[in-house]
Amino acid sequence: MTVTQVRMSALLGISMMIAGVMMPAIAKANAAVEPAVLAPVPTGLQSLSTSVATVAGTTTLTGTVTLTGQAPVGGTAVALKGSYKSESFPAGVIVPAGSTTATFTISSTGVAASHLITLKATHNGISKMTTYTRTP
Repeated sequence: MTVTQVRMSALLGISMMIAGVMMPAIAKANAAVEPAVLAPVPTGLQSLSTSVATVAGTTTLTGTVTLTGQAPVGGTAVALKGSYKSESFPAGVIVPAGSTTATFTISSTGVAASHLITLKATHNGISKMTTYTRTP
């Protein structure tokens, strides 16, 4: 073997060694970067309101729950509770996916005297309240 052949052989061996070590690292560095998967930000309960402050007799009114952001896929459940037994409304409401609000109907069998009614909505440990007056 001549000096030139030894040098070429040595260079080839070094190149192959570098290629064996460096190529996987370069391939890894050049690989497509996967986008980070971010967990959805949980929505909070922003408010609870009613369509009127005073309602007479057996007239119905509308309640509205509002979230701090859009409800995720599958919607967001909000529990409802009231202070007076004559009031009829669902035990909870679902804010549909992509929406920030949901409405529900509140009705009564009627009252003999005026009552201040308190409604409470709860979601993720956060509660919001509102009041209205039911008159005869």
